[in-house]
Amino acid sequence: MKKVLLASSALALSAGVAAAEVKFGGDARMGLQYNSANAITTTIEKRFTLNIDGSTTTDGGVKLGARVRIRSDENSGSNSNGARVFASYAGLTVAAGNILGAIESMPNLYGPVTPLQMTGNGFHSMVVNVDRGALGTDYFAWDAYSSRGNAGTASGDGIELLYSNGPIALHMSYSADSLRGVGGGGNVRTAIYGAYTFAGWTFAIGYQDSNVVTVFGPNSEDKLIGTISGKVGMFDLGLGYAQNGTGANQINKVALNAGVDLANGLRLTAHVANQSTSGGPVTNPTTFGIGARYGLGGGAFLSGGIQTTERGATRGDLGVSFNF
Repeated sequence: MKKVLLASSALALSAGVAAAEVKFGGDARMGLQYNSANAITTTIEKRFTLNIDGSTTTDGGVKLGARVRIRSDENSGSNSNGARVFASYAGLTVAAGNILGAIESMPNLYGPVTPLQMTGNGFHSMVVNVDRGALGTDYFAWDAYSSRGNAGTASGDGIELLYSNGPIALHMSYSADSLRGVGGGGNVRTAIYGAYTFAGWTFAIGYQDSNVVTVFGPNSEDKLIGTISGKVGMFDLGLGYAQNGTGANQINKVALNAGVDLANGLRLTAHVANQSTSGGPVTNPTTFGIGARYGLGGGAFLSGGIQTTERGATRGDLGVSFNF
């Protein structure tokens, strides 16, 4: 992300803001996406994201900061979101509002080796996303930083605690209706992960407890997750497992991912994932996908991919993305 600082004259208004800065940065993409399950199979994909980050450092060395985001894509006009505000000191961060979320932030969750498809093509490679057949697809059922609205939490606001020290990383997050002044209990999510890196391999375990009532039944959002990733020779490898839900609502999923960097800025990835239940519209509990990215310079990439879904459809995308 390139820094764009406020005019020095504005910063010089007070010595107390001498350490403050505002940064603007983001990304954009354009291309085509394909879904064989849709009546109109091929559509335009476009998205623009602008992050606005402000921060300052106190005399005692505490960094205070906040982020808001503006996003526009083919599904809606421009939207601004709720802020995430944080304080950091000596590897410890406390944040509130539109939180990142512990599960969303787990090492290697998106993959574990992140697919290089331009849009993710539905993120069927993620072990925390499952298809519950006639009840529907049970995807992204955890707290995460939302690019639209107030927050991507169960309630609309959350708090979180992050800590890192060398090879150790910890993250706890909590969201509840009561945090925004709504009584009666309501929706509550509590999540935590711990990660340890040793000899180039990262091991992470995450857990979420949720009382959010969904169409999938009680405890469907409870999750137990494990990921391992590292490098063997020139290949990046990742293995992930998740128990999604408990009791009669439990679906287990496992995924194996690989990536490799080739000559001239070309990177390839592949994954295979399997969920433990099938039936009804779930005709393909084992899914496959490949992705590719070619560096164009200046933070720009030509990227795309193709993958199957749990319902036997094929999804694909191809386009240009860039950071600024």
